[in-house]
Amino acid sequence: MPFAFLLRDLVPLALLFLLLIPLYRHYMSRSSKTSPTLPTYWPVVGMLPSILANFRDVHGYVTALLAASGPGHSYEVRGPVVTPSLRFFCTCDPANVRHIFVSNFHNYPKGEDFASVFDTMGGSFFNADGESWRRQRARVQQLMASPRLVACMSSSCQYKVEKGLVSALSRAASTRVSLDLQELFMRFAFVLRYFDMTAMPVFGVDPGLLSVDMPPMDVPSAMDAVMDVGFFRHTVPVSWWKLMRRLRIGPERKLAAAQPVLRRFVTEMLEKRRRVYDESQNNRGNVDIVSSYIDDPEYVVDGKPNEFLYATLIN
Repeated sequence: MPFAFLLRDLVPLALLFLLLIPLYRHYMSRSSKTSPTLPTYWPVVGMLPSILANFRDVHGYVTALLAASGPGHSYEVRGPVVTPSLRFFCTCDPANVRHIFVSNFHNYPKGEDFASVFDTMGGSFFNADGESWRRQRARVQQLMASPRLVACMSSSCQYKVEKGLVSALSRAASTRVSLDLQELFMRFAFVLRYFDMTAMPVFGVDPGLLSVDMPPMDVPSAMDAVMDVGFFRHTVPVSWWKLMRRLRIGPERKLAAAQPVLRRFVTEMLEKRRRVYDESQNNRGNVDIVSSYIDDPEYVVDGKPNEFLYATLIN
């Protein structure tokens, strides 16, 4: 019963919280006087005070942590004893990365717990292990090594600058309307790094998030929710987030709202791609990643994408 599991975890977490407040204050007072150092491993709470103190700049903190960790540039982060999922091996050593992801990947399976945390990704490359991972990895490597795809990504970058950023600035100048430059450049940076520049080579069509109309950023926000909830699930007991998922409260409510948004986006992009390709007189000149999946019976059943294809494209 979920409530029994919740009650079992409540007492140690309440004690953990009481211990955490003075430790957090001590860490903040010490870190304000000294340069960033390796986090202290406290009894019961582990390194959670350091993680919470630097949560707003977690990427910068991890970078500083790896830089201070010595020649190997690797470090083990351990959280409270009641959250065994909050335990990570962080590394930026190319030899370690190659060992884990290439030469000895079979020794480092992600496992069912990892797949349940990122259940939105389904059985796609992000969660896969064993033969499924090797087969999907081989396909992705072949696609990413294609000179046509690399050229497509390069031309897409130039296209977004000319047709997105420059067009928005030109329209604002010609119509003499006010323009929020901070929002425009934040959107431009986000689009280049994460979204349109990824979606265009995948689907072969432009989602159009960077345009003069400034459409809402619902889909990128939904993608952020998937990753945020994945991080959240690593910081609390499994019974907690599973109960929250069942009740649709807290971060799990955001994830429940994000999933249909992502699915609708994939469906719209596939339909848009089909219309563009039907109208094109030279379909063979087009290149996109989804073309290698759309005729594969493992991903499409009776002409309709299955859940595996949705998860793969979201991934």
